[in-house]
Amino acid sequence: MVCDQILRQYVRTANIYSIIMNGIIYSMHDKVSMTSVKDIADYLEKIGPLVLKPNSGTDGGKGVIVVKLINWKIISNGRQLGMHEFSKLIGSLDNYIICEYIKQGEYRKSLFSETVNSIRILTMMSPDDNKPFIATAVQRIGTKESRPVDNRQAGGLVSHINIATGMLSKAVYFKNGVVKHYDIHPDTGSQIEGVIVPNWAKVKDKILYLAKKLLYIPYIAWDVVLLEDEILIIEANNCSAVTFLQLQEPLLKEKK
Repeated sequence: MVCDQILRQYVRTANIYSIIMNGIIYSMHDKVSMTSVKDIADYLEKIGPLVLKPNSGTDGGKGVIVVKLINWKIISNGRQLGMHEFSKLIGSLDNYIICEYIKQGEYRKSLFSETVNSIRILTMMSPDDNKPFIATAVQRIGTKESRPVDNRQAGGLVSHINIATGMLSKAVYFKNGVVKHYDIHPDTGSQIEGVIVPNWAKVKDKILYLAKKLLYIPYIAWDVVLLEDEILIIEANNCSAVTFLQLQEPLLKEKK
């Protein structure tokens, strides 16, 4: 929540509508009031899906719930729930935020349509001139195993992005000691290796602009979603693990 409140003045973020504390829903948005299970159901009916996730501790996509309304039935991570069951689910949550579900753009949809397929971009401060630079970038790609999230720990794929060109490498599956490489998506057959991230130069410029606004945080991992004409930041953190960032090449290749 704090991350969102800082970043929203500079870039589009996913709207946070409410926070659930000990099963009680508190509205956090000035235009969308959501304080009850009925409010959630009304939103699902009129506007579309929502994402429920822990306000902290979401490493690997743990605890993320995607809620939809299909044929007047609530679907939670693919499981159908009655209204009573859904009310019990909400009542069991603590320190959870209810936020906007980001719809697929054509690029992300072409990778795998059932997950958001975010880009992780790592910025650091250069020891030479004290300016931020992009240390590495990877494209997360969801799979049938990982859905509704795209995280590597859940079974998603990771493709390295060439920082200069925006071109994707082969994707890597790395879970529980199993390593596999894919030039096309194992579930859909869509091309991965050689695909160019759209508007990559503009994406890099925007991330460096944001990093300059937060110079007091010298190490930031940005979770970026490409919309049709802009980027959206899901979150940023200052404690990113580096295992999945180095599946293709080591960070220490870059002297800085």
